[in-house]
Amino acid sequence: MRAMQVYMDLSADIDEQGRITWRNDLKGEHIVNTKTRILSMDSIQAVRFGIAQGVAQTKEELAKAMGLTEWVEVGHAADEYQQEFRRNVGTAQVRINELFARMNAAINAAGSAPNQREYDRQISQALRFLNEIRSWLRRAPSLVEYTGLTPDVLREIERDIRDMTRGGQRGGGGGRPGL
Repeated sequence: MRAMQVYMDLSADIDEQGRITWRNDLKGEHIVNTKTRILSMDSIQAVRFGIAQGVAQTKEELAKAMGLTEWVEVGHAADEYQQEFRRNVGTAQVRINELFARMNAAINAAGSAPNQREYDRQISQALRFLNEIRSWLRRAPSLVEYTGLTPDVLREIERDIRDMTRGGQRGGGGGRPGL
């Protein structure tokens, strides 16, 4: 509901059959929200205005209100696993960002390397950082979509770095700019 995201007037009419008609003004029979606040409701109001189907005091009442005949409660071990998973994804995200910055720094350093040996060393480091990024993405595959570092993108980055190797150091530095 938009009024739960932005400040806005909201009212509603409830007919004899219990059908609710929402209005984006204060002309309805029931004033639900004013534009001076973000909408929030308690459980009784949520049922009254059709946002919720019922109120439950116990797990059994909740299951009944949700139309469930059975349910599985997640225990401590599953909760620990989920917390560890989220921590690992967070760590992976931080490490990937660090490695990407280090990879770009190595590429830039190669571009201004004073000699071929230093150029090759920096290119080698950039490829090593790229492989570490791949490793972290295998451990946290959900980050592939989030970061946009798909296998195709990583192959393109690797191809660009390897093209730098084939081109070698160009005249006293130069090389390609960072990615």
